[in-house]
Amino acid sequence: MTYKKGLMSQRIRVGYHACSEQFVPCNDKAKILFIKQKYHIPLDKKYVFSLCTIEPRKKLIRIVKTFIEFIKRNQIEDLVLVLGWWSLGQFYKRI
Repeated sequence: MTYKKGLMSQRIRVGYHACSEQFVPCNDKAKILFIKQKYHIPLDKKYVFSLCTIEPRKKLIRIVKTFIEFIKRNQIEDLVLVLGWWSLGQFYKRI
């Protein structure tokens, strides 16, 4: 089959978003508690975790602003955003 602009289906590959099979949910309550304490994640709140770089294409500033707007608009008090990235300097300057 040929698609627009001469693209052939034989040359198209789909890259699915997934992680390695070695990553599985952790059910060890002691380990979870340790990690939450280590990274200062409130013990009594749910959290959303985002791991990315601070490259502009990742839209990290947008993620933070949207999260804040979402929790305010929906009056959510038991949810925090946990960000994991390699370099904080540029992020703090922009935020």
